[in-house]
Amino acid sequence: MVATNNPVLAGRIQGFGNSNPPPVQDETAKTVAKRVVNNVGGMLGEEVMLTVQDFKEKGAVGAVKDAVADAGDILIDGVAGVFGWIRGDPPPEEEDDSETAQAAASVLSQGPSGAAYGVSQSSPT
Repeated sequence: MVATNNPVLAGRIQGFGNSNPPPVQDETAKTVAKRVVNNVGGMLGEEVMLTVQDFKEKGAVGAVKDAVADAGDILIDGVAGVFGWIRGDPPPEEEDDSETAQAAASVLSQGPSGAAYGVSQSSPT
């Protein structure tokens, strides 16, 4: 391997992430706990923001009605799933919008040939 002091070349290599990658830190209980707290905090913040938005759009009564209806749907689906599992029923099929699925399939079938999506076969240099 030949060492070079060319700053332009080093900048290009650094731009692609091939030179001097940051060291991988060992996962300790502290780092895992910090990551979990950050993720949970982000989710809670987003949910509070969405709840406030619901209250602004629908008012207190409308937002509570929607929440009760959603909770009822979740409860009914959960109970039905448990009883189906006990009976040995196969899991329900995922709902899909066949029109949307067909449109996506047609777009994907017209993709580039011989190359992955977003990757060209020519060199960027």
